Amino acid sequence: MTVEVGERVGPDVPVRGGRLLRVYLARLVGDQEPRLIEHSALRWLSADELDDVVWLPADAPIVAALAPLLPRVSTP
Repeated sequence: MTVEVGERVGPDVPVRGGRLLRVYLARLVGDQEPRLIEHSALRWLSADELDDVVWLPADAPIVAALAPLLPRVSTP
């Protein structure tokens, strides 16, 4: 799959093993769909759905920074 990498999202988050979690916005290019390799499920979320997921503590600052960048779903 091909992606176009955009701006960084949120702070660097230290994780186990002395590593850093660093997140960037990305856009799918072309008509390929993501293929699961390391996880058992994939789900696209709008900003309104972010609270529907139980996030790991290391993900919390990234999710907070990502929320204002995602589209909101208007409900009638």
